[in-house]
Amino acid sequence: MIEIFKFNSNSLDEIKNYKYGKNWPVVYILHGEKEAYVGETTSVLRRTKNHLDNKERKNLDIINIISDDKFNKSVALDLESKLIEYIAGDGKYKLQNGNKGLRNHNYYEREKYNEKFELIWNELLSMRFANNKMIDIENSDLFKLSPFKVLTDEQVEIVNSIENIIKHQSKSTHIIKGEPGSGKTILAVYLVKYLLSNKDNNLKNIKLVVPMVSLRTTIKNVFKSIKGLKANMVIGPYDVAKSKFDLLIVDEAHRLARRKNLSNYGAYDQANKTLGLKKESGNQLDWLFKQSKHVVLLYDKNQSVKPTDITLDRFKEIDANMYALESQFRVKAGKQYTKYIENILNDNVNLKEIFTKYELKLFEDVQDMVDEIKMKDKTHGLSRNIAGYAWKWISKKDKSKFDIEIDNYKFRWNSTSKDWINSDNAINEIGCIHTVQGYDLNFAGVIIGPELVMIDNKIRYIDGNYKDGRAKDSSKTEEEMKKFITNIYKTLLTRGIYGTYIYICDDNLRKHFSKYIEIVKKQPYFQEIANERKHILSKIEEKDIKVINIKSYGDIAAGKLEPVDSEINKSIDVPITLLEKGKEYFMLEVKGTSMIDVNILPHDHVVVKKQNYANANDIVIAVVDNDATIKRYIINKEKIVLMPENKNVKEINVEEDDLIINGIVVGIIKNME
Repeated sequence: MIEIFKFNSNSLDEIKNYKYGKNWPVVYILHGEKEAYVGETTSVLRRTKNHLDNKERKNLDIINIISDDKFNKSVALDLESKLIEYIAGDGKYKLQNGNKGLRNHNYYEREKYNEKFELIWNELLSMRFANNKMIDIENSDLFKLSPFKVLTDEQVEIVNSIENIIKHQSKSTHIIKGEPGSGKTILAVYLVKYLLSNKDNNLKNIKLVVPMVSLRTTIKNVFKSIKGLKANMVIGPYDVAKSKFDLLIVDEAHRLARRKNLSNYGAYDQANKTLGLKKESGNQLDWLFKQSKHVVLLYDKNQSVKPTDITLDRFKEIDANMYALESQFRVKAGKQYTKYIENILNDNVNLKEIFTKYELKLFEDVQDMVDEIKMKDKTHGLSRNIAGYAWKWISKKDKSKFDIEIDNYKFRWNSTSKDWINSDNAINEIGCIHTVQGYDLNFAGVIIGPELVMIDNKIRYIDGNYKDGRAKDSSKTEEEMKKFITNIYKTLLTRGIYGTYIYICDDNLRKHFSKYIEIVKKQPYFQEIANERKHILSKIEEKDIKVINIKSYGDIAAGKLEPVDSEINKSIDVPITLLEKGKEYFMLEVKGTSMIDVNILPHDHVVVKKQNYANANDIVIAVVDNDATIKRYIINKEKIVLMPENKNVKEINVEEDDLIINGIVVGIIKNME
């Protein structure tokens, strides 16, 4: 699999006579003591000759050639990209590679070769070429924030567009919009290295601006380990006022500040004065435009979490080239999950959705959740408990005291604001929004504090229960402050790659959320001498069954009326919380797009309670003239309307006598493929 040769002219004959030395796809790694280069070719002999003439490779002395008689060009390209990502994330070597052109694409039997990559990496570990196992690399910031990440097609298009505009215009502004987990930080880091290494664009002074101290510290540490990048290329907004720049790339631009609820008015006012801006109206966006020829803003209006943050209206005023990141890289449940969380927080949910390959759980007991996250950290790593800012931070002054008390359980806020995620005691602390925004976690345990409650069937914001003094704004209405708080919780609830656990302090709000999220009942515990909480094992009774297997009967059209396929295709486990005792249920796979506005998408399965009647606004399985469809049931005077949830699809008007109801939809099992 891996053959080792000296990287010098004396080895050319050996490589020429090597089985895969000519006319065969291989991947190769050149390396010296501290640096490495990864490439792929169909003639490693020719590429070795080329590299021997390259001055940058003079400090490299070994070439590892990786191949197999089943390799093809697609395998080699994919393996090259993976090796670049993992070697960069391992940190033993600084890569001499540029970062343009790393792409993922599908090819025949790709999964089989993905499994082979793990064997290759383990062999590199045994050769002491690498320091870390794959799982440890994947949990590291150096891997997650590496400029050597493989880009999607939409990211490549954005990079190419920005580069082209910068080449041909003396000044430009660009706004890249993206939700949590859409790859904004990855793209920002990529742009810095790529544009710095491309001499044609004449950009010499490029900086990455990061408003949040914690994330800025983390990215600085990453830049230290990347050839061609330095920690001082990552700056805060106040540094912008000190120099002129060719290009400023701003990550989390929604966290740029205006002159409101600041911790340091003096420094802010001095920056405005230095730049010739008015004391009251000048803001950190203005600083960027004053100091840089080109500005790239990575932005999400729904992650503005303080009244200090520059308003959406100000961003709307900017004359900019606009781009959108639509993909979801962080949460394995995809964009459907992030939209579902947003809808729950805004009390705009139609049906319970189930994400079969993602752990979304609501806990009845906060300590159960905290303990579960600790267990996940032991098995998966990078799992943390985090919370809304609903408790005073008294441990800042007295480290012996606890900040958060819930049902006689006591916890402390994060003891550091810099790179808390990776700090030694993070697993025993509760992180706040300012330490986790912009980060990935494998599993997140989120405490929703008493500043959000359910009163009179409405989610309300309670001002006295929110303790972040600098984030409060007495000029804001309750609804406006509630928007900030829901932004905070959407941000917290979209940190987890593989799962999100939730505890809600307010009983009524927890009960409300339990309609949409599987609830984990409080577990009985006993206390041992070591004060560790242990589960009491009890006999499993029928009431403890969590899922029931339900058969799926073909598919149902979410569009034009089509016959229901009655052939049984499969059966699926459905959470018992969706089902009523004594009722009969079946499932159908959805095709068509007429219900997409309530997040019922093609290839989802709908769980249907079998009954021959419906109430107004129910989502029903309806049959008209032997054709079936899924629609919302609306009573309109004398007629029934089968209403789509897609403005591009026409409603269906039907006489009551011509309509048969087969059942009402009670839940959605999301397609996670």
